[in-house]
Amino acid sequence: MLKTIKPILSEKCRLLAETRNTYMFDITGKTSKQEIAKIVAGEFKVKVLSVDTLSRKGKEARVSRGKNKYPLTIVRADRKIAFVKIEDGKKLPFFEQPEEAKKAEKLEKSDKKVAKKETK
Repeated sequence: MLKTIKPILSEKCRLLAETRNTYMFDITGKTSKQEIAKIVAGEFKVKVLSVDTLSRKGKEARVSRGKNKYPLTIVRADRKIAFVKIEDGKKLPFFEQPEEAKKAEKLEKSDKKVAKKETK
């Protein structure tokens, strides 16, 4: 079975990456902690300090099938999530923005503020 990992990109993940240098990955299959560490270290060229995993059972969800029909119950897929802590000073490129993009955003915001002041 092919073992793949996919980064989870959300506000919580960004906050964990900035404060604790920990990244979240969505894991397929029964991938072990050692395999996860090898994949991350090999793919991103960083030293992995620790790997914690979390298995979530899929929830039952009710789906409406119309006014006069019985509702359908489905089960969402199970998920396995890995929290990977890497060495201090290193970062993964998921939440990084190039310096030029940051400067462009600041210029756009300042232009909007100036335009609002001129219209008033």
